[in-house]
Amino acid sequence: MVELSSKNIYLDYTRLLSYAMHIMIVVALRGYGKTYGAKKFAINRHIKHGEKFIYLKRHKNDLNNLESFFSSLQKEFPDHQFTNKGKYFYCDGNMFGQAIPLSSWQKMKSAEFEEYTVLIFDEFIKEKDLSYYLPNEVEAFLNFIDTVFRNRE
Repeated sequence: MVELSSKNIYLDYTRLLSYAMHIMIVVALRGYGKTYGAKKFAINRHIKHGEKFIYLKRHKNDLNNLESFFSSLQKEFPDHQFTNKGKYFYCDGNMFGQAIPLSSWQKMKSAEFEEYTVLIFDEFIKEKDLSYYLPNEVEAFLNFIDTVFRNRE
């Protein structure tokens, strides 16, 4: 269990990732910084190592509002400029991430993701609304993970 300190009101993934698990599931109340911390981690990995990330959501329409994806993080990285064009994310003009709906996992089976090291499956627990889980969603997620990280140690 990772606790928040009074100094940091958002989740810091540093300690969580020190456990070196292949898949980590983070569940907390709204506003604890789960997405914020994951995006910050992906940015740091890109700045330090040139790595890329995937932002995964369940349905295509879940990816409609990405215009302000990095606005809350800009203050933490004042020397870098973040933009996005459609479903692609850029840091200082270099593409370093993309948003993908899990519902399209079968179309992605032959895609190459060698430079991608971080996969953020955001909002994986469905709230009470009109959306729905995908048929065989866990299997779809595991297949997508296999597509992204295949042939790696």
